Amino acid sequence: MLSEREAESLLSKLCTALGFCLSPDARRNFKENPPATADDFADAVFVAEGIDPSTADRHLYRQVRAMTADAFHSSDERRVKDSWMSAITRTSRATRRLIRRRTS
Repeated sequence: MLSEREAESLLSKLCTALGFCLSPDARRNFKENPPATADDFADAVFVAEGIDPSTADRHLYRQVRAMTADAFHSSDERRVKDSWMSAITRTSRATRRLIRRRTS
């Protein structure tokens, strides 16, 4: 799932690149409770614009879907990287404590 900052960034990109400029209330809803998947996010953007995703122009839908997929992929990569960095930091601290104990 996207963070609030990531959802805001995606919504800004959808607005400038494709003209999906949602109302302030809709943007707030997306940021506070973003859809959990790229497909759900893309569908929700169309619905927020008053367009049925199943009858939307396929080319436009694919563009929105590609942008949401990229955002979700980047978010997943960041989450994995952050998790690894956290694990490395914890391991480094534990190693330093062990070295201090052995040299004391």
